[in-house]
Amino acid sequence: MIDAGAEYIAEAVRAARQRLDELEEQVRDKTHDAARSTEYFVRKHPWQSVGLAAGIGLIVGVLISRR
Repeated sequence: MIDAGAEYIAEAVRAARQRLDELEEQVRDKTHDAARSTEYFVRKHPWQSVGLAAGIGLIVGVLISRR
């Protein structure tokens, strides 16, 4: 009976590990796609990218200085 429980737990761990590996691959692919899209946008619209980055920096700076 103990062996059956141990085997059940081992199988559950293997299944969880396989699922985590699949999720890791999906996250890696989505991150790669997002990076590619961002690079494309920055190359196509460099000044808008600079303005956006400056605006985000300004907002973050204001939020941090409020503390």
